[in-house]
Amino acid sequence: METDSFVRTILPDAAIELLAIGLLLLACVTIQAFVLLAVQRRLWAAEPWMREHTGFGAQLFVMFAVVNAVVLMHVAQACVWAFFYWQVVGIPSPRDAFYHSILSLTTMDDSSGVLPERWRLLGAAEGLTGWLVFSWSTGWIFMFLSTLMQLRHQRDGPVAGHRNPHG
Repeated sequence: METDSFVRTILPDAAIELLAIGLLLLACVTIQAFVLLAVQRRLWAAEPWMREHTGFGAQLFVMFAVVNAVVLMHVAQACVWAFFYWQVVGIPSPRDAFYHSILSLTTMDDSSGVLPERWRLLGAAEGLTGWLVFSWSTGWIFMFLSTLMQLRHQRDGPVAGHRNPHG
């Protein structure tokens, strides 16, 4: 690749790798922010419906929709890394690149046998990115479920057998 050799003469390998990591992290954080804000806006718009439909089936439907949106968001983030692995790093197929990306994002793989030495830091950085975005998603889902329970409590009163520790 002529462009690759040109860039390598200007920047050392470590600087190129760190720049790539920064851009990939930025892409994942941007995806996370856009998706969670879009889902949050949709939930705010659906609040009147959720206040009226607090039964088990309705809550299960809303939880299923929210969790699916979060899972698809993480798949999109893995695709960003996979595309880079396939197009820039040289993993032979998109499927192999995606498989490696999912394993790295979920910190299930150490990347030492997959990535060339020049790009080895990417696997660790993707694992760190995964930790960041999964923690963010967990906190966001917990916040959402707490809000859902508050809506149910406002409509139906305390859940049977549950005592309020504050009064």
